[in-house]
Amino acid sequence: MSNVRWWLPALSVGVAIFVAAWISRNGIAPPMALPNQFYPKDTPFGKLSCEEAFKGLKPQEKRYAHFMSRASWYGQLIVFHQTSPEAPLIFIFLDKVLRSKPTLDGVTTNLKEQFSFTDDDVKAFLVYCGAFFSAGGNYRAFGDTKFVPDVPINKMQTVLRSLFPEDQDFWAEHCLEPMYDFKESVRIRGFPPHGINSYWSSNCNEKDAAIVAEFLTGKRLDAYNQRAFKEVVDGKTSYEIRVASRQLSNETDTTAEKLLSLHEDRNGIQFRVRRGDYSSLLGDVIESLESASKEAANENQRNMLREYVKYFETGSIQAHKDGSRSWVMDKGPAVETYIGFIENYRDPAGARAEFEGFVAVVNREGSKRLGVLVEKAEAVIKESMPWPRPFEKDSYLKPDFTALDIISFASSGVPIGINIPNYNEIRQNEGFKNVHLENSMKARMSAAEIDFVTKTDADLLKKYRDAALGVQVGLHELLGHGTGKLFEKDPVKGANFDVSTVNPLTGKPVETWYTAGQTYDSQFGNMSSTYEECRAEAIGIYLTLERHILEIFGHVETQQQDDIVYANWLMMVLAGLRSLETYDPDAKKWGQAHSQARYVILRVLLESAPGLVTIEESLGETDKKPDLRVTLKREEIHKKGKQAMRDFLVKLQVYKSLADIKEASKMYLRLSEVPAQSQFANWRDIVIARKKPRMILVQSNTRLNAASNEVELLSYPNTPEGFAQSWIDRHANPDSIYDSMLALYKKDQKHFQPEKN
Repeated sequence: MSNVRWWLPALSVGVAIFVAAWISRNGIAPPMALPNQFYPKDTPFGKLSCEEAFKGLKPQEKRYAHFMSRASWYGQLIVFHQTSPEAPLIFIFLDKVLRSKPTLDGVTTNLKEQFSFTDDDVKAFLVYCGAFFSAGGNYRAFGDTKFVPDVPINKMQTVLRSLFPEDQDFWAEHCLEPMYDFKESVRIRGFPPHGINSYWSSNCNEKDAAIVAEFLTGKRLDAYNQRAFKEVVDGKTSYEIRVASRQLSNETDTTAEKLLSLHEDRNGIQFRVRRGDYSSLLGDVIESLESASKEAANENQRNMLREYVKYFETGSIQAHKDGSRSWVMDKGPAVETYIGFIENYRDPAGARAEFEGFVAVVNREGSKRLGVLVEKAEAVIKESMPWPRPFEKDSYLKPDFTALDIISFASSGVPIGINIPNYNEIRQNEGFKNVHLENSMKARMSAAEIDFVTKTDADLLKKYRDAALGVQVGLHELLGHGTGKLFEKDPVKGANFDVSTVNPLTGKPVETWYTAGQTYDSQFGNMSSTYEECRAEAIGIYLTLERHILEIFGHVETQQQDDIVYANWLMMVLAGLRSLETYDPDAKKWGQAHSQARYVILRVLLESAPGLVTIEESLGETDKKPDLRVTLKREEIHKKGKQAMRDFLVKLQVYKSLADIKEASKMYLRLSEVPAQSQFANWRDIVIARKKPRMILVQSNTRLNAASNEVELLSYPNTPEGFAQSWIDRHANPDSIYDSMLALYKKDQKHFQPEKN
């Protein structure tokens, strides 16, 4: 059934031509309204408050925070290029619209008067802008599903014509068409034909990813800051591996990786490693880092920034690792920050990372509470972790664990907790940091709705969910991501484990391990992120069962402890159920690593702890539409639940320790299945039908007064208009940004064209 707003008889001749061209090119009509296609007009906008935290900083610390924020926001421009081929052009289009009049009120008035936007159209447009800019593109950060504007396409085309009068055909074809395209093959991010991505050329799939991974492993080269494009000429295949760097040439190679040497033929396939990806966007990042270095509080920060500059300049991952080492050594700073290509959730091969940069102020009181957990963590690891001692790190490296209030978080989304760096050799042998993002968690929880439970359970969750989530995040980050040993055997360094160690799952000496050049990410590939998140989440709910651990968080009364345990386990079950909204049954693909992880935990509890969790289909009390009711047997959590999680965690850790991807995949992928015509598929339909819009966070900006050398914090209302204004204020010189992003789009364009039949 057609969307009538797009097929009114009064469509202009230009739009009719546009539609005809679309059908000719894509073989389909512009998309009908489908579930999850639009961001609802009532999407909540939340404020990421940091005014009090920022006020407590000294002038030098404010300047340091300002320049690191600038570096982060300049770097976020890269995320648009990483999200989808068309996102950079949509960015330019939307940004131009928002800046088209002196004030935001002028923009909305102009949309109504010149382009016949209704009040609903204006609101839908601003919500789309908020969703697009906050996600770093036109795919949801949580779920990796595409969204399109809930504005009639003919109105948007009229706006586009006014902005690009001389090359409107180019912008219609390359920006507006893909912006509205919602055919099945582009609804999720992934490898074609069941998805789209811009880490790989459109002619690449899982087989290509395996070929490239084997080459990179052999060269001991990490893929975090790379993209890969394939070309086939006269039957000969070549892969161009692009490394993010301002430096364009390999001629004077100063990197530890010696990128100049990585240009060779192997088994009839040519590999070319080239610097300079995103080069035009990295200059401002580097300049901001150099300015921040002048405001650094200590030598650790200066060393860190020196290495980060080298990293962005040359593309050397080793430089980023060295910078991360200095960052780990910088204990308890007033301003905490980290930047680079960090998380590999969105690469369909699970190795390439999205740009991320954050700046935050340490929350002293919150950090004191987390510091107690750090002090007692070694004892907890020895006494409470479920796997045998040889599968735990040889020594406990006491990390920094701080509560932070975010000033700036530039990426595709704002988490509530982080464990970094993601380099296992640093985490395992030198240390790491955990950060608990308090103002993010408060903003998210303020809008969180409670559904699928009884009124009694809803009341209990309202009372204890903040406390339960605080415990879960703390355990997830510190003892989830921060524990477990990888068995490694190097021809030079030897083995870091006793070769007679017994595998507790087979009763025989271990037979597999990581060899030279192999990492957890390279071996576990596109399963690495979700598998690790599942391990951390499972550790979180498992360790909440220990009363002495709850006491560390200040929960000392027995009844309160029992209620927090119940709330935490119930929240995990509900999260696993709601996660079904990010599963695509056509592609049989999960769009979000955490969601898949939580669903797997739900499956484990349903299978291995029968009777603990009950999920019943029902009708809503008020709307009489299909609904779900989740109940949890409190008395069985410490019995069946604990045993199920213990057994599961041993498998998760042993497979990870031993690089046993074969057994890990067999177990994990089975638990990840959502069989068609099953209760899980039915539950998914209900979850999607009752889905609430996800909050969009409005972040602050910093502004440096050149005359006084003082930094001001700019805050905005938590509305679509407030978000739009925050984005306008973020970049003062948009024209140079447009030029850089358009040039990079045109350079990449041929690699993202669909294959000709």
